[in-house]
Amino acid sequence: MNMTNWHAGGAYALPPKRKNKLVRGRSMQNKAADAEQQLVAVNHGDGEQVLSEAQADAVLLHSERLKALDQARTACRSLGDAVGASLGQTVESVIKSETKRFLKRTRGDPKVANEMRKALAAEEANYKRKRQEFKEHMQAVQDKKLAQKELKAVQEQVKKAKKDNRFALEVMQSAEFAKTYTLVELGQGKKKAGGEQYRKSRGDVLERLRRAADLSPTQTSDWTFFRTEWDRLMAETHGEGWAQLFAEMIQQVHNELGEGNRRALSTFMYSETQRVLKDVPVLQIRGTSVRTQP
Repeated sequence: MNMTNWHAGGAYALPPKRKNKLVRGRSMQNKAADAEQQLVAVNHGDGEQVLSEAQADAVLLHSERLKALDQARTACRSLGDAVGASLGQTVESVIKSETKRFLKRTRGDPKVANEMRKALAAEEANYKRKRQEFKEHMQAVQDKKLAQKELKAVQEQVKKAKKDNRFALEVMQSAEFAKTYTLVELGQGKKKAGGEQYRKSRGDVLERLRRAADLSPTQTSDWTFFRTEWDRLMAETHGEGWAQLFAEMIQQVHNELGEGNRRALSTFMYSETQRVLKDVPVLQIRGTSVRTQP
């Protein structure tokens, strides 16, 4: 130390790093000891006195406690259920108790109160900033989820549209295929609607129609039986006029399919089975037959 650095009033001045006003008349040793024991006020560049090290430590400790408690409170409330709400209230009570205890301990010290207000203001600003960031983050998450939901809906619409387009294309191609056969080629004017050649032509029209429509699993397994037996009995019943009636019935099914009724062939198959094939013996497979409701 510079033992010769005295003010005109006789008081010893410590170096700039630890300026302390010492009581006049004490010995140099007592002055140095007192300087180490008393609360030291450190000057800012603008000359404003702030807290001593002990006071600053107390404020910082309390601030850290509040920060930890506030984080715990936020975490509890984010649970979003009754348990989270209860835990949040408990932490809230601890925060109030801690703040009340600290204020009581430091009451009467304006410097501590001033620094405490500054610390609390800084914490509140930080909390608001984090809360805004969290809000923006959650909004971004919600926007992302909404976008994903809308994208999924669009994808489903596109998928359905493709399926509908394939269905419409199959129906159109089936109807065009049926028109490639004349009534004569289908057996019109022939006894019992013609022989094997004409039965094959009518069978080809039915098979192409089957590709465009939906059937139940049971009807799918019974389709061959229905196609051959139904055509045989209808040919025996209507004879030379069967080709004309056949073409009209198939056109009606095409019309219903074209209107979007995917089950048109299924309904037709069931009704014709009940009307024409009800007395025809059917091979039973696992308890099912062509007479099963579609």
